[in-house]
Amino acid sequence: MLVLFSGRRLEIAPRCLPIEQIPSFARAKRKIYMTATLADDGILISHLGADPGAVADPLRPKGAGEIGDRMIIAPQEVNPEIFDKDVKTFAADIAKQHNVVVLVPSRKRAEFWDDVSDQTLDKDTIAAGVAKLRAAHVGLTVLINRYDGVDLPDDACRLLIVDGLPESMGLLDSIESSALEGTKQQLLRQIQRLEQGMGRGVRSGEDRCAVLLFGARLTQRVNQPDARGMFTAATLVQIDMGKEVTRQLKGKPIDELRPILDYCIRRDDANGQKWWQAARTRLAKAKEGPVSHVDGSVAALRQAFEFAVNGQSLQAFETVQNAAREEGDKIVRGYLMQQMAEYRHQTNAAEAQKILLSANALNSHVLRPLAGISYAKLSSPAKGQAEAAETFMRERFVEPNEFVLWVHSVVADLVWDKDKTERFEAAMQELGLLLGFGSQRPDKQYKNGGPDNLWALGELTFLVIECKSGVDNDGTLVSKDHCNQLLGAKSWFDAAYDQTCKATPVLVHPQTKFQAEASPSLDMRVLSTKGLSALRDALRAYVKSVGEHARFPTVAEIQVQFERYGLSRQQFVGKFTEKPRQTPK
Repeated sequence: MLVLFSGRRLEIAPRCLPIEQIPSFARAKRKIYMTATLADDGILISHLGADPGAVADPLRPKGAGEIGDRMIIAPQEVNPEIFDKDVKTFAADIAKQHNVVVLVPSRKRAEFWDDVSDQTLDKDTIAAGVAKLRAAHVGLTVLINRYDGVDLPDDACRLLIVDGLPESMGLLDSIESSALEGTKQQLLRQIQRLEQGMGRGVRSGEDRCAVLLFGARLTQRVNQPDARGMFTAATLVQIDMGKEVTRQLKGKPIDELRPILDYCIRRDDANGQKWWQAARTRLAKAKEGPVSHVDGSVAALRQAFEFAVNGQSLQAFETVQNAAREEGDKIVRGYLMQQMAEYRHQTNAAEAQKILLSANALNSHVLRPLAGISYAKLSSPAKGQAEAAETFMRERFVEPNEFVLWVHSVVADLVWDKDKTERFEAAMQELGLLLGFGSQRPDKQYKNGGPDNLWALGELTFLVIECKSGVDNDGTLVSKDHCNQLLGAKSWFDAAYDQTCKATPVLVHPQTKFQAEASPSLDMRVLSTKGLSALRDALRAYVKSVGEHARFPTVAEIQVQFERYGLSRQQFVGKFTEKPRQTPK
């Protein structure tokens, strides 16, 4: 069992489901697993103890199977300048005539829709609310974190909006999401949840429902090259058809999508019938796609869990060890090594600590050994800022539009939200890289008293950054504690780096005015609400200039745009940060 702590709750969870606790299931001679939208078939092994050989070779219908009509469109792929308020107004207008359902990942996000929603449903109200949808026209309904287990056939849902990337539900899910961020395993899990969500509005071969995938992070994930091979055949066909039918609308406002969506929502004219016939034909001819999505380590982890349940911790350790040796992705291998250490701790605690030390070298998000890990100093890129930014762009992205969508996802995470502080700090690290700086998260990676973020701007100059993005933006002054935290981070920097290195301490906080008890240093700066808004605008303008061309910009072009929008290392601090203001004592 794992015991997991957060600032708000405690969770006790097993690595896998102990399915043997249900004797009637565990001892059944024959077991049939049926699913329509399971992108990651490994769940059948990890959760239900299914035979890996059977899962790898399932029975399935030919082609894309019998599925209804879904027009799947990502508005921000059509035009990155379509924002939250645009989609809300658009959805509210359609809801006057048809039932619109919005899937949101959290209660916090549901609040955004409060002024236009007719009902907001959670686990306590879902049954009654869905019954209303199936009985009559309701308008706009918001579902909080319900991507499966809900059927919305026919007029119950004619437009389904998946608002934002599905989020982890439990602490174990959250920890795994952090440890596996950026890997194919994590992407596969997100695609699985997304597939399940998109299936809510179409429940038969004759049903129809338009689907909007909204949110910068969601749009970016769906457009990753690896994502294509993770969707089911039917969904992939429908996504491609959505791209084709909206190709002529590139850069247009969201209202231009209404006639296109009506092909699917209404289907009451010649164009609607043509769309229906074209969609059926494409689905019938769809390639079957991969037989099964099962990560190679899933079966090993299930077997190790069963060994551990039976008190065979050494065999559990050796099983995961073999899986780690075969894993090519160092991030995933590091996480597997953490699980190795969990099992090894039962018989050899000292060796378990050594394993954790090696795991941290591969994946800085896994558990740290008791003795800690050595800090690796951050250095500036050997190239100039614009050249480093150009290299980062070309090495990480295949084509400019992929970079544009990614930058918008970074900007979307730079918001004041107490539930997204981890994303904010991660976005600050990514921001440093896209601007051509050295970028690091010392506190996250080393737990050594360092700052949330550290940027190396070049010529031995640094920014020591403490992020307080979870502070309520309600006029609260900067507290003495927050001020001292930044001063402590600056002291950490002075001890870790020699005197040739100069650092400016920057506090990310909604306010620039400090409490009377606080004592900000003379060189301290604040990235406040005003500055963060200006920074987000500058990033959008910069990436818009990149997206205007079919090629990546040159180093010279990047330098011009950095200077134009105040993103150069010489301008950044003066452009987006302010000096602290002291409250009189």
